[in-house]
Amino acid sequence: NKNLEAFTYTVAHDVKAPLRTMSSFSSILLEKYKDKFSTEETEYLSFINDSSKDLSGYTSDLLEFSKKVQISTDDYSYIDLRLHLERVTALLNQKKEVSIAYSEDDQKVFAPAKVLRQILQNLISNGIKYKDVRKPKQYVKIEMKEYPNKYIFTVMDNGIGISDFRKNQLFQLFKKDDRNTYSSGIGLCIVKELVEKLKGEVMVESEEDQGTTVTFSIAKL
Repeated sequence: NKNLEAFTYTVAHDVKAPLRTMSSFSSILLEKYKDKFSTEETEYLSFINDSSKDLSGYTSDLLEFSKKVQISTDDYSYIDLRLHLERVTALLNQKKEVSIAYSEDDQKVFAPAKVLRQILQNLISNGIKYKDVRKPKQYVKIEMKEYPNKYIFTVMDNGIGISDFRKNQLFQLFKKDDRNTYSSGIGLCIVKELVEKLKGEVMVESEEDQGTTVTFSIAKL
């Protein structure tokens, strides 16, 4: 697994340079010499330019995925969940696009702080990205319950939900919801990888136009 992660990182990093070259030179040709090309030739160059940009986007996403799933899971500490969520939500919801609610109680979680932050950031970010602007109030709610052998987190929203077709692809890399062009399709893949590293499980329940609830667990050491 370590070798595969290193290979993924190297490929994604090394592929980006030639892709940038392809995109840059095809853009120059389109801008400086467009009058010398036929309509068909211009169309071919546009295909090259668009395809190189798309592939560059995929390699960037692959690089991001590789980086984020390699976060160390060894640095366990007691985390003040309320303060942790305050920092996460302040970063993600600067425009106050949705109402974000979580318990004000003094809850402590024994877990790697960076890993937990990465998981929560992805899930809360999804709740914001996939908000339903048709509803008068959009919200994301985070809850945590402690059990003898694990912590269980729930992140729920009243957004646009997930289509039945998309539900079968939730944890597949780069499979994204076409209703949101800003999605890279890697968020839930990162969540699943990190949760499983913490010996937990993740489950998604969603209904289109109603909202989504993601439940994940973290095993206690």
